[in-house]
Amino acid sequence: DPLEGICVSAQANGVGNGSETDSNGFYDIRGLAAGSYAVSFEDCNYTGGYVREHFDNTTRFGLATLVPVTAGATTPDIDAGLAVGGHITGTVTADDGGAPLEGICVSAQTNSGDGSGHAQTDNNGLYDISGLAAGSYRVRFGF
Repeated sequence: DPLEGICVSAQANGVGNGSETDSNGFYDIRGLAAGSYAVSFEDCNYTGGYVREHFDNTTRFGLATLVPVTAGATTPDIDAGLAVGGHITGTVTADDGGAPLEGICVSAQTNSGDGSGHAQTDNNGLYDISGLAAGSYRVRFGF
């Protein structure tokens, strides 16, 4: 099924542009200079829980297949099928009495760099890091 609300970006040497998929899953990134770009797909709202992916079917940005762009031409068929990811959830509380802590940044990172995610605790100290690829993660808590 087509996914709406997926952010698609094309980057080369820290420069690029992006677009968002429509209800048909279509996107069109305009304004790119000629060159080779890493194209990334991720849930814009971080609510659908889809795993971030880079073309062509890798979760590691450095392993993305570069897409050639020619001035005045369209490069078609740069597509992705996003997998539904897992979640890490929990509650962050104060050491001195267990009061919930709001606004705490929580991040999850694999040792290999294959995936990561982040969230912030709500007013009940709850967090939900979604869209994670299968694997083991180190979870870090901070401000």
